Amino acid sequence: RQQLIVLHPKKPGGLVRPLNLLLPHGAEEGSAVDVSQWFALLRAAAGLQAFSRQYPDDISPDSVASFLLFNPLFPRSLLCAVNEASSALSTLRHSFQLRAGMAAASQLRAFTSTLHDATIEEVQEDGLDETIDWAQSELITATNMIGAAFFSGELPPEH
Repeated sequence: RQQLIVLHPKKPGGLVRPLNLLLPHGAEEGSAVDVSQWFALLRAAAGLQAFSRQYPDDISPDSVASFLLFNPLFPRSLLCAVNEASSALSTLRHSFQLRAGMAAASQLRAFTSTLHDATIEEVQEDGLDETIDWAQSELITATNMIGAAFFSGELPPEH
């Protein structure tokens, strides 16, 4: 069982929202049980229809992981969510001419760039568990930076 945390900036009450994903295991790849487990995972992420349109004939661990991690157009993918959070923070900072959050914005841009350039082959090489741990660490860092910048209770010095 893995927990993949995805950013969800439009949800009230928090920037980071955990999405528990039960990763399929115990079935031979390509078997009916394996395919049904991947379909169940995609259904749990509300992504089965979108996935089926993008990968009509490829229900494999690599295609599902790539879709859930790196699809820039699927709102529940890690890349899309991090990109939206980065964009929302940038809009907030620019709209209100805020200096606060510059470090968090830089961190989110770097995270987005790394995700955008990543490939499923790199995930395979590093391992899915390690990739998810790394992503969670990046999300925790971003959350802490945003919290410190905007919710610490301290007012920034005026210049």
